[in-house]
Amino acid sequence: MTNKDWETYESKIEKRINSLLKNNFYFEIIFLFGNILETELKHLIDEHQKACRYILDREKIKFYPKNIFNSDKKTLGELKEYTASFIKDRGILEEMRNFNKLRIKTIHKLFNQNLKNLEQEIKKFIPSFHGLMEKLIDVRISIIVSTHKYKIKELIHKYKKSHETTR
Repeated sequence: MTNKDWETYESKIEKRINSLLKNNFYFEIIFLFGNILETELKHLIDEHQKACRYILDREKIKFYPKNIFNSDKKTLGELKEYTASFIKDRGILEEMRNFNKLRIKTIHKLFNQNLKNLEQEIKKFIPSFHGLMEKLIDVRISIIVSTHKYKIKELIHKYKKSHETTR
């Protein structure tokens, strides 16, 4: 999430989640978790695409895809599927799949469920959601770090090349 998203989360959403937890409103928490995950996946995808474009441009590789993946127009399920193209950790992918199944049961098929059982399932899932978010943030940070390492290598190469010509 962006800094602005984190500010909103910390100042408003986190308080709301805690209030919902305190009052046992588990179905509503899934709605908020879905929005939080969607926001993080969009930023993760944008960071990945930015890194790819940067490296392709620097390597002078011509790549003009006909359809750029526009994360703003995708559902959570589509975002989840797209991230599977660059997240290789099967555990993270499985956790996202599990959350999405729970979200679908809660939001789209609520009346087809035993509500007490569903509440218990959500209650058990809450700690793992926070773990999933931490893992996704780690993936995003690793993409940023990799891009910076590439930039540093590029600078070192330019420096060496410029000093070779002066000898």
